[in-house]
Parts: sequence; structure tokens; C-alpha cells
Amino acid sequence: MRGCRCNNFKYFFLVALFFLYELVENRFDEKIARLTIIFTFLFPTSFFISAIYTESLFLLGTVLAFWAADQDKWWVAGIGGAIAVLTRNLGITLLLPLAWIAVEKHGHKAWKNLFPLLLIPMAFSLWAIYLWHSTGDPLRFIHSESGWGRFLSPPWVGILTAIKKILTPIPSVKFPSGTYISAWSIQFSHVYSTIDVAAAILGIILPLVGKKYGQPWPWVIFALIGVLIPMSAPTLYSMTPLASMTRYILVLFPLMITLAQIAQKHPSLEIALFVSLPLIQGLFFILFTTWNWIA
Repeated sequence: MRGCRCNNFKYFFLVALFFLYELVENRFDEKIARLTIIFTFLFPTSFFISAIYTESLFLLGTVLAFWAADQDKWWVAGIGGAIAVLTRNLGITLLLPLAWIAVEKHGHKAWKNLFPLLLIPMAFSLWAIYLWHSTGDPLRFIHSESGWGRFLSPPWVGILTAIKKILTPIPSVKFPSGTYISAWSIQFSHVYSTIDVAAAILGIILPLVGKKYGQPWPWVIFALIGVLIPMSAPTLYSMTPLASMTRYILVLFPLMITLAQIAQKHPSLEIALFVSLPLIQGLFFILFTTWNWIA
């Protein structure tokens, strides 16, 4: 029953796309806004929106926050940030890009606009208080990560570990003792790691390309933080050290905007993306629905 109710979160995705379209159209033009929506649908892991994950609600919170900040609706921005932080702990990092936007718009008078953004840490604190009351540990959301085999490390450690695993022959019988089995089919472990490494690299490169095409620094910073934080908590003893990276970057909307900008500037690449992305999504969907891959 809970799964069915959570599955209804896909409707939040549609609302998120509305605000995303408005945000991009206001900043750039109608064509880039339209292409951004298309690439969000075509992205290889977009089918997770209809699964029991938090992607749709997190995307709604973040896009709403940036749209509202762009429109100088700071209480709405604070509410959007609060939604994001209650959906995923990464939402607390919205404080930095939203504050950046406020300072860019209003200079030394920005403190009036920063006050509504306190809704974000307030929501974060309420979540910690709830965990303290229910589990006795206000930082349960951090400490529980060890159960997934995640450990804090520099961002490059996860990528290097994943590359090492890709180059290491797959054990013929079983993985060494202490290895966290994060995929259902051992024979696909190199494929999983390759996919996650590619997602991490794209998550770093695309925001920087987006800056070249005119995206504001707050958007770029938001996207880079959204990639670097998961990279800093890899599952080092897993078959896939950068597990779920493809799903994490799905909700980083500046990446989709960059794809739209690239497609607009290079029509041949637009056709290539329109053809390749649905095919890759189909492959991922088959792996997911046959219990061969969980991102």
C-alpha cells in the first residue's frame, strides 16, 4: 500500500516539469525549455520517476526553489527548499546557490531575502529531531549509510575504485568476504560500474559545459554539489562503488538544460541524442525489470 502511494509521486514530476519549463524559458528561450523537458523524459534513468523512489518530489522541491528565487518569491523558494531537504538530505545544500542568487539580485540588501531560506535548515532540524525522538539518534540518516557499505572519502576515491573493479577480472564463484553485493547478477558487475563511472563523469562535465553556454553559477554549483557529495560516500566494498549515480544525476536539472543547449547548437548531436537515449533507457529498463540492476 505504501508503495502504491509513493508511486503517485510521479505526479509531482509533472508539476516539476511545468516549473522547469518556466525557469528555462525565462532564462533562455522556448526551444531550449522544450528540449530540456524532452531530455528529462528521454534520460536513460527517467523511468525511476514511476518507481518507488524520491526523485520526483526532490526534483519538484529544487526546481520550485530555483524558479521562485528567479522570480523573487523567496518564501516560495524556502518552501521548495524545505520540500527538497525533507525528501533527500542533499536538499540542505540548496542554501548556497539560493543565497548566491539573492546576493546577485539584491547585494547588501539580500538579508531580507535570506530570511525565508531559513525554512530549509528548519525543516532539516525538524527531521533530525524526529529521528532523535523515534530512534534516539538525530543523525540516523548519516549513520545508516554504513549499512549500505558507504564510507566518507575524497570524491576521486570512488571513481578510481570503480575503474579498478572494472579492470579486475570477475570472480568465478563469489566475491571476497566483506564485499557488499549491490547487483543481482555478478556477471554484469563490470557493466554496472562502467555505467556509474560514466554517470559521475557526465555529472561533472555537463554543468561546466552549461556554464560555457550561459547557465548561472548557482545552477552549476548546485549540479556539481549533487554529484560530488555522492561521490564522496562511495560503497567502497561493493561491486559498484558509485552505486545509484545514474539515479542521483537524474534530478540535477542543469544537466538536462546543458543537453538541450548542446542539441540546439549542434543539430546532428540532437538527432543522435534523440535516437540513442531512448535505446539506452530501454536497455536499463529491461535490466531493472528483470532484477538484474538496481540503481
